[in-house]
Amino acid sequence: GEEIVLDVVMLARSPSGDPYVAAPDEVAGIEWLPFEALRDDPRTQPWTRDSLVLIERKRQEIGW
Repeated sequence: GEEIVLDVVMLARSPSGDPYVAAPDEVAGIEWLPFEALRDDPRTQPWTRDSLVLIERKRQEIGW
């Protein structure tokens, strides 16, 4: 059958410091990955990969 997904990809500058899980009852973990690693990670779903490619293109376009 049809799979329903929510795909949210945001482009933002990260704050300084080490990442941490602020709400451990809502989030199992956090991981920082460069674009290429996230794009090529087998856990990344195809629809998320498509969004990542678009957002990386935008990031380069605005010079971040």
